Amino acid sequence: MRFSVCVLVTVLVVSSACRSKVKSSTALSEVVPAQVNAGSACNDYESAVAKIATLTGMSADSDLDQALAKYCSLSIPSEVEPKFGRLLLDDLMAQKWGGEITDFVATADLLFQDNEPKFKQDNDAAFRAAKDILEKLRQSINRLVGKYNPGFVLLDAAELRGKHQGKGIVVAVFDVFEDEQLSKQRDFYKGAQIEPLARFGNPVGLNHGNIVVDVLLAIAPRLTIVPVSATAAKYNEGMRFIVGRGDVAIVNMSRAFLGTEKDSAVDPEFATLIDQMSREKIVIKALGNTGADLSGALNSRRQAAGLGPVGDLTTYDSSLIKSYLERVTNQSMAAPYLIFAENMTVFADQISLTATVPGGNEAAQRRTIGAPADGVFSWSTDNFEAGSSFAAPQLSAISALLVEACTKVRAAARQQCLDSVITAMKRSAQRPAGTGAGLSPAEVGLGVVHGDNASQVVSAGI
Repeated sequence: MRFSVCVLVTVLVVSSACRSKVKSSTALSEVVPAQVNAGSACNDYESAVAKIATLTGMSADSDLDQALAKYCSLSIPSEVEPKFGRLLLDDLMAQKWGGEITDFVATADLLFQDNEPKFKQDNDAAFRAAKDILEKLRQSINRLVGKYNPGFVLLDAAELRGKHQGKGIVVAVFDVFEDEQLSKQRDFYKGAQIEPLARFGNPVGLNHGNIVVDVLLAIAPRLTIVPVSATAAKYNEGMRFIVGRGDVAIVNMSRAFLGTEKDSAVDPEFATLIDQMSREKIVIKALGNTGADLSGALNSRRQAAGLGPVGDLTTYDSSLIKSYLERVTNQSMAAPYLIFAENMTVFADQISLTATVPGGNEAAQRRTIGAPADGVFSWSTDNFEAGSSFAAPQLSAISALLVEACTKVRAAARQQCLDSVITAMKRSAQRPAGTGAGLSPAEVGLGVVHGDNASQVVSAGI
């Protein structure tokens, strides 16, 4: 279950599933609280939450209660209205509400099932009815969000995606997975190939990696996916497995780097493996969700909002990235194909409130590319997910399409295309020119990827 990622930090997942409780700065006075047109579930959600709290001993979730109250007070336009979409997604962050309902209900399920059999039997019908009310409300929220969420349009890759689908391109996903969900994904994604999970040690089963796969295949539906999972003790075994797979062109790493004892520095063997891997394959690494730069200084949006650090329990990954970059800065051929993925807002015109940013680290700036990942729909969870973990597979999928384009258009071997693809992605990146105009390399690195621009660079043979 996704909520347990927040607890099981030792799995080394840089996860957006640990949703930061960010208060909206927008006053609801901007929304006229006319008639409620969000469905009948709005009439009963308060009693449903209260019933679940009573039956499980849970405290009411004030953040969830506020989110549902905001939704049920909205006057929703009958036609798509861009200004309303900005309010809904930028200010209210409604794309995160469905996930909050899912987390609340999942926690309640665990607590309810821990009761005595007689209690469960007597109260099962009432518990299910309360959950059903919240489930209908979650679906209603997500349908509304889906009308306004631009999806992958802002990757500017319509032509690229129209011509290529990732056929024959192999992407390794180093993450944690629910094996049963992988089986469901194999049935759902008919055009893709998802290999059996390569498991090293006994890693925890979580669907974080399944969400990554959803994003990859939503953009490039005919990829071959190699899911790889490992415990901390077997981390380097998993990495060696990927290095040894000569057919893998791209590695998606939405997990943290491996550190030495107490994570004081990057693990030397792991660093060597990253060196080798990123000379032979494109490696896309999630930058993180700390709301700060690699040295811990808050990003500009959090400062402007008067917010403190996110408190992400995987903050140590920033220091490991910094440690690795110090190691390779003076090596001219070190990690030429390593890219960091940064989380941009839904409309890709600002960094996310929770985004880790390159800061003054020039080596990170030269490797950081953004993707809009503050609300990415996942088939596996039926919710909109957020975080750099899901910016990374957007860049990985675009990379895969570009590799496919290069091999077709230029009749080049895959390995010969990697330089061109990395160059094209970097050249295509543009810093936001909307409400976040003027953002510096310290905030957004190279900028937001533009797939069709990158495709033109690849086709030109540069």
